[in-house]
Amino acid sequence: MGISSGLIAVALLAVGLQEAAPPEPACVPPEVPAVERTVKPTRPATPSCVNEATHRHTCSNRVITTYEASMDAYGQAFDAYIATINAYVQKLSAYAQAANDYGQCEQRIVVPTRIIEP
Repeated sequence: MGISSGLIAVALLAVGLQEAAPPEPACVPPEVPAVERTVKPTRPATPSCVNEATHRHTCSNRVITTYEASMDAYGQAFDAYIATINAYVQKLSAYAQAANDYGQCEQRIVVPTRIIEP
């Protein structure tokens, strides 16, 4: 009984060693975020009947209503543009922090702190 249970233990150990996953690397390099080149929306042209210097107009209601609608759409597109830029900047900041953490991790492995300290 002792021999067969010993053989089973050795067999299980051998199978366990073969199925063991490779060890994780000590320091994992960060993944670079995908490049995002967002195009700024184009502001609608001001109708010729609007005097921007004096903030007055001689436009018909139809022209002003159309212009205001296009400015509202532009405002929404511009807000989305800014949100996209801010999200990309956050991704870049997170990548920079992760790269810094990775560099410090590698430094701890390659150069022990005992060597660096006076």
